[in-house]
Amino acid sequence: MTKQRNIFEERLTIQPYEYPHLLPFTKAIFSAFWYSDHFTYSRDVRDFKIELTPNERQVVERCMLAIGVVENKVKTFWGRLEQRMPKTEISDVGFVFSGNEVVHRQTYERLLNELDLQDKFDEVLDIPCMQGRTQYLKKYLQGVNSRSNKEFTKSLILFTLLIENCSLFSQFLIVSAFGKYKNVLKNFSKVINATAREEILHGKFGAELINIIKEENPEWFDDEMEQKIRRAIRKAYRAEVEVLEWIFEGGELDFISKDEVEEFLKSRLNDSLNQIDYADEYEIDESLLEKSDYLERMLLATKDFDFFDGKASDYNTGKAFTEDELWD
Repeated sequence: MTKQRNIFEERLTIQPYEYPHLLPFTKAIFSAFWYSDHFTYSRDVRDFKIELTPNERQVVERCMLAIGVVENKVKTFWGRLEQRMPKTEISDVGFVFSGNEVVHRQTYERLLNELDLQDKFDEVLDIPCMQGRTQYLKKYLQGVNSRSNKEFTKSLILFTLLIENCSLFSQFLIVSAFGKYKNVLKNFSKVINATAREEILHGKFGAELINIIKEENPEWFDDEMEQKIRRAIRKAYRAEVEVLEWIFEGGELDFISKDEVEEFLKSRLNDSLNQIDYADEYEIDESLLEKSDYLERMLLATKDFDFFDGKASDYNTGKAFTEDELWD
């Protein structure tokens, strides 16, 4: 008789793997391994100082600071995943993702230094909208220590599908739009490209774990669980909109509006719910997504990576950093 799987139960042996379909996530990250020295930023710094208007500089500055706050926090969650799911094929991915987040943090730290913004990093934590973001981030990160596996599952859902799959993508869109529509900050945009692809993989892995838990513990996913998740989605949306209002405090950009970025955020939140078989939370005005279509297509290609084929055809070092990839 085959033993029933339990993702939370410790397995002392490395093999046989109970969840072998999770192993390719490590390969996907390794196949495109990069670090901050892959890029040079002198032209981008020149663009920032000379080619941008004062308001555009403020928008970029605030986006970079907002990204940096999150990237400084998230590595701890993945590194502690083994404490709740002591399986080799899961802990391996967790540790690889944790290292991946270190690369992200170091890269955005370097970008802040290149723009002479390092002294503003601590100041940004005193801004109310950023306090709101860090509060819900901290809450979800602490969920790894939840007393029950059911409560941990809720934190896993909120962390992977809100933080990894949504919270930074508004800023990713704004910064990459400078390259797409203004032909500046091209290497900053390539960093955004690389980071966004990996965050999508993190979110997809989280969704895979959630769906395994759902299969093994269907009784946990009742109406109460769904309503808790939807309330958290709405709360996160309000917090992220406040961040956008701060970013655009000096005015909107000529090439992308706050409404267009907000609609993209709603679309990302709906995508997160769909990945765990929940219906959309927000109605979407498709006409407002036209400016973000180029980024969404890139993200979709990453999300649809064929793990069973084992070939990261759209997610590899050569393709990820091609000069004009985002601008086709």
